[in-house]
Amino acid sequence: MGPTEEKALNRFVEQMQKAMGQNLVAVILYGSAARETYEPGRSDLNVLVVTGQITAGDLNAARAAAGRTARRTMIKPVFFTRAFLRSSTDTFPVEWSEMKHHNRILFGENVLAPLALSREHMRLQLEREVKQALISFQQGLFYDSDQAALLRISFRTVRTLLRGIEETTGTPVAQPSVVKTHEDFIRSKRNLRGRALENLIGSHLDFLQKLVQLIDTGSVS
Repeated sequence: MGPTEEKALNRFVEQMQKAMGQNLVAVILYGSAARETYEPGRSDLNVLVVTGQITAGDLNAARAAAGRTARRTMIKPVFFTRAFLRSSTDTFPVEWSEMKHHNRILFGENVLAPLALSREHMRLQLEREVKQALISFQQGLFYDSDQAALLRISFRTVRTLLRGIEETTGTPVAQPSVVKTHEDFIRSKRNLRGRALENLIGSHLDFLQKLVQLIDTGSVS
């Protein structure tokens, strides 16, 4: 992240403070910008906004104060009340775990630090989402005409899941060499076609199927 993004975040926080007042509990940066994998012009600036309460009036005030800044600078806020955050640890344990490990407090309290996360809840979420990724990819191979776009979307999803599995187990999943090819493909702007695209799709489908098998056999429990 550079000075342009830092300036945008500072402005956003100031605007949220003005709009929310004492109701604002915390503003926390997470995602690629907190993991130092941010790509200017391509990555969003993901921000968690925590409040005491959230009403339609609160969101209207926040939009009026900070909506323009957010749209112009790719700041993507999500809004949680403190109570809803605490009650969601069993619903989004993978996301909370990643946020706990990779965040930057822009304003207020570190509301992530006290969160108690269950490894079993994390495993169940990962199992559900890995299987959903496989189902969606297989369906896309049947329906979608832009197979290269489908592959990019699917691998971004899997990349996030792999980080979740590593957070849960403390050990990276053994990844085939094709993963680096996927990463290169995601970062590139070239359109892969023909046999090269078919080979990459085949290897990705095979990797998804093996990942499901790993979770089903308890290797990532």
